[in-house]
Amino acid sequence: MVFGVAVMQGGLIIALTAALFSVGRFKNYGNQAARSLFTGMVAFVLLAWLPSIATSIEPLRSLETWGRIPLLILASTILWMLLRDDERLYFLSIRSLLCSAAGVSLFAVFLINGGTNVLYDIFHTKGVFNLIRPFKAYSNVAMCLVPLLLFAGYSLKGRWWSAALAIVALNLLIIAQTRTGAALAGLITASAFIGLLKAYRHPKFRFAYLLTFLMAIPAAWVWLSNKVNPETPSPNIVPNWLVDGHRQYIWRFAYEKIWESPWFGHGINAIDRIPGAKDHPPGIDHPYIPSHPHNIYLEVGAETGLIGLSALLIVIGIFVVVWTRQYFDATTKDVNESNRYLAMLAVWVAFWTSSTLNFSLWSAWWELTLFVSMALLLAGPRFGSNPLGDQENPLKGH
Repeated sequence: MVFGVAVMQGGLIIALTAALFSVGRFKNYGNQAARSLFTGMVAFVLLAWLPSIATSIEPLRSLETWGRIPLLILASTILWMLLRDDERLYFLSIRSLLCSAAGVSLFAVFLINGGTNVLYDIFHTKGVFNLIRPFKAYSNVAMCLVPLLLFAGYSLKGRWWSAALAIVALNLLIIAQTRTGAALAGLITASAFIGLLKAYRHPKFRFAYLLTFLMAIPAAWVWLSNKVNPETPSPNIVPNWLVDGHRQYIWRFAYEKIWESPWFGHGINAIDRIPGAKDHPPGIDHPYIPSHPHNIYLEVGAETGLIGLSALLIVIGIFVVVWTRQYFDATTKDVNESNRYLAMLAVWVAFWTSSTLNFSLWSAWWELTLFVSMALLLAGPRFGSNPLGDQENPLKGH
């Protein structure tokens, strides 16, 4: 994401094109994936969203956005099958992830801390910056990368674990320097949830968890209270230091639109086309809906109705419960396996928490961030087993 959405998607296309040459080997995994809880839950949500296409103010736009989701999931499933089938390739992939994350993170830190001026002096053109400016987007990807990097480093052990810790520190620095509140909120919530699971399972962690929580409250208060200009025009739904005034207007507009079409919504990816969406709130030189509501739950509620929103919330909750139970089961068998479930829960919780503050759910790159992250974690070899001979469904129960 430091180099733009096209580079991220282009890399995945190249990987998937290579994977297609081996797709014949994946028949068993394909059958397992088709029968999994994961696939069933995805189908449940997609079916719940389908009626909103008929009620959409722009049906073709909604259909295109809806139809892209199963294609992206299929692409991520092919990636999962390829890595699940070959343990050597899986470990090579997570090594590559660590190496590429190190390079990109170092480059991002360089750019944020004056590197753009250095490049400008070298190239004497501002055109180069068109590829290296989306740090807000990268910060949110970095949020999902952190659990992945920690799991990859722990799985590889030795110097890879040390390298993973250093790369995670770089990504946390990027999030802090870009002041990306959504990514920070996602990491804090995920860390609190994982800490709670650890404290519940291991009593020795309980005091440390409580102490950390008590220290985090005043730190978060100070950071939030100094984050937003209190003079910003606002509907005063909540204090401006908590949520800026423009975003409060955006959320109020989206919330009101839910009740104008409560069952099936106004259509997927269509809220910015609703009459009044481009009007300006009082005293603010930006429209009510610049492109999306900056809150996935209000977006899904307004665009797919209460039925679509309920389906999404049910699925989010089901996976939290299922993976939490599997984490507790794994703690008595294999610490490596339990850490894999912790990483999955961390990515899942961070993604859906940060989504209350950031991008549209219909952004392909944001969807891919979740799908590819989960594919990499689900593809992880079962420690103590032979993944080439083990036909157990890695998605069963997920």
